[in-house]
Amino acid sequence: MFNKIIAVTLMLFSSGTFAAIGIHEDGRKMKLTGVVTEVISTAPDVEPSFKAHYLKLDKPIKFEDEGACGVITQERMALNEIGLSKYQGKRVSVEGSVFCQQEYTGQYHIEDIKITPLK
Repeated sequence: MFNKIIAVTLMLFSSGTFAAIGIHEDGRKMKLTGVVTEVISTAPDVEPSFKAHYLKLDKPIKFEDEGACGVITQERMALNEIGLSKYQGKRVSVEGSVFCQQEYTGQYHIEDIKITPLK
């Protein structure tokens, strides 16, 4: 019986069924502040106008995710949006949805963002 439970659990986990269970941060709306820094290099097949940037956070943030990204403290977050170059080097407030980018970085990114320049 115990072996069957383990087998079913492993099967569900490998199929991605458990990917959203226990993830406290995925999809959560957050407001972060920091400085927009350098362009993140992108794959050759990515739209040329899409230039993701990092947001160097005013203070590190700890995510306590039980899912794919795990418990992680980040000092910067990738901003996934078009047209961020105009904010490079500027301090901003960013509101958006946080998600675990497990396929490429294993870190949290923020998307669907609204940026407000700060002084």
